[in-house]
Amino acid sequence: MTAAQILGAAAFVSSLLFVWPQVVALFRTGDVDGVSVPATLWASVAYVLWMIYGVREGLPFVVLANLQSTVGFGVVVLLAARRRPVPRPVWAAAATGVVLLGASAVAAPTAAVGALAIVAGASGFVPQAIVALREQDLSGLSITTYLLIALSTSVWAAYGIAEADPFLVAPTVLILPCTLTIAVRIHLTALRQAALLSAE
Repeated sequence: MTAAQILGAAAFVSSLLFVWPQVVALFRTGDVDGVSVPATLWASVAYVLWMIYGVREGLPFVVLANLQSTVGFGVVVLLAARRRPVPRPVWAAAATGVVLLGASAVAAPTAAVGALAIVAGASGFVPQAIVALREQDLSGLSITTYLLIALSTSVWAAYGIAEADPFLVAPTVLILPCTLTIAVRIHLTALRQAALLSAE
């Protein structure tokens, strides 16, 4: 195997690992505090765009990683929406965005699809980071998920460098600081809850 193939396999495995802890946490606890449904929906749109990009560029690791991420985050959206109803305008905006981006991706050149995937993927973490900074209770979020996303985006960047593909490298610039911010805020929530329990 080449270095690029090894890094691609590692990137796929890292994507597989970061999605499912959040799903398991929601199934186990039913706690959706801190989960941003719009952010998760937007991230799912990005995963679909990355799948299209991967197919066009002949990058099977990109296709497979984003396929399972789409499924995993789709489950998160459904579980969160069941516990905390989402306003219809949010669903309408999400559906419109999916249709418009999907149509654009089919017709657009590969470079444009890659650019759309970067914008959608990287910006999708911003709403969740804002929620994490604003809210005090993030007990519904999995710190494992966000630490693994930080690791995963770093591995994908290394894979992008090995493939000489700037589109795979660029998302790291925004995703890494956002995910680390969210992870720190989740950790602070856990510390506050532990302090309250010990004080009782």
